[in-house]
Amino acid sequence: DAQDKLNQAQTALNEALQAQQDAAGTADSADDDAASQRVAEAQAAYDAAAAELAALQPAEETDGNTEPAADSAEEPQSEPDSANGENAG
Repeated sequence: DAQDKLNQAQTALNEALQAQQDAAGTADSADDDAASQRVAEAQAAYDAAAAELAALQPAEETDGNTEPAADSAEEPQSEPDSANGENAG
């Protein structure tokens, strides 16, 4: 089942991230490199499982999500202008 596959990938990713944090506390850069590689592999597996699950979703659900995405895409565009002081007067 695609949901189970995604859950397993999430667990593996969480474990890899924890191992990466643990390795960051060591003086051995090889540990850091190995942990980073493990995270990258786990992230790729998670992304693949998420894409597989998304592909199995009914088209009507996907179509129903396009409007809120468009609305939310418009809002962040106004934030950078005010954040960078262009509209500060």
